[in-house]
Amino acid sequence: MSKKYKMWYDELCLVENPYFQSVDIDCWACEDVRSVLDLSETDDPNLYQPHIGFPYIVKGGSAIVNYNQLEEMYLQNKLMMDTNAYRIKSSNSGWTTLADFMNHKLEQNPSPNQAEHVIWRLTRLEPTRALRKIFPRPSFVPTTVNVERFVLIDEPKAGAYVLPFPEGYKVFLMQGSGERLIILDPVPGCNSNCSRVSVLLKPSYFLYYNSWFYRPKSYPVENSSSISVSYLGSF
Repeated sequence: MSKKYKMWYDELCLVENPYFQSVDIDCWACEDVRSVLDLSETDDPNLYQPHIGFPYIVKGGSAIVNYNQLEEMYLQNKLMMDTNAYRIKSSNSGWTTLADFMNHKLEQNPSPNQAEHVIWRLTRLEPTRALRKIFPRPSFVPTTVNVERFVLIDEPKAGAYVLPFPEGYKVFLMQGSGERLIILDPVPGCNSNCSRVSVLLKPSYFLYYNSWFYRPKSYPVENSSSISVSYLGSF
């Protein structure tokens, strides 16, 4: 199988319908949410979460991973990553593959405006296994997570964007380094029933949300000075 077609082999959906929305969505899970719940002091957040639709954070719930660690992980697995996980979406037209981006060495060569943004999507088992060595699964996250992962890399002034829409509806976002402001907007069918909530993600913060009810956006943080590295998955 050629590389051209191999890249689509693991896709569940080849073309997403941007106009799709549930007609009879029940907004009960977000109607009473006024803020993101902080469950940092609990042994198991799942026991204290009011219901599966309630967003929460755990400070210190994930590993601290900076850009240099991510780059080192790539170099240690370069051939495998360039073969099985090379696709990225980038704000820079010159970066069309993972190798393009990593060869630039963003930490040593920041962009003039420090506003570049990259989404690296992984859909195969071997690359995600290598990534888990620096982003281990927190004990309170089920072992039955989806293989699909996203790594989000943002320079300090990278603009706002909608977070990727993963396969599972129970979504977690782990902040490895840097800071980003996450604003959770209710899905279109729940705009009149539910409120927008937000949370500032700092290194080691873990955020859970339910994509049935929220469409989060990531925003830059004023006075931030380091590259943001975030890790998104679902179950």
